[in-house]
Amino acid sequence: MFSKMLNSIKYTVLSVAYLILMSAAVSADVPVYMAKFELGFMKDPVCNLTHYNDAKTTQAGRGNLSHDEGTISWSSSCVVQLPKDVKYCTLTSQQIGNPDALVSWHSGFQKKVLRAKLVSEADINPGFGSLKASFLCFD
Repeated sequence: MFSKMLNSIKYTVLSVAYLILMSAAVSADVPVYMAKFELGFMKDPVCNLTHYNDAKTTQAGRGNLSHDEGTISWSSSCVVQLPKDVKYCTLTSQQIGNPDALVSWHSGFQKKVLRAKLVSEADINPGFGSLKASFLCFD
């Protein structure tokens, strides 16, 4: 009887250890893609998605640079559509240049799309203000 109980405890401990190891392996995701954004007001914004291991571009983003004559402000944005196998992305870095010249900026991940946007104050020198952001994406 004692032997059966000891075997049952061993089995339970081994089962729990196996589940802990499996959950740790699953939660230790390895990035598959890397995305980079560079936005400013002097040239068209650039954003792209590359494979994490070999840095080959897999998806070039769509950028937009515009000047609003009514508010005399600049807007720069870029969007990258993600492959279907991507489950989530995380922002790994964001750098803002000349924040005093900006009204707003943001970068984020939502519904298989990465996007970033930068909006200037009114009547600034277009050389002021920039946004650089990086993401890692996982499947």
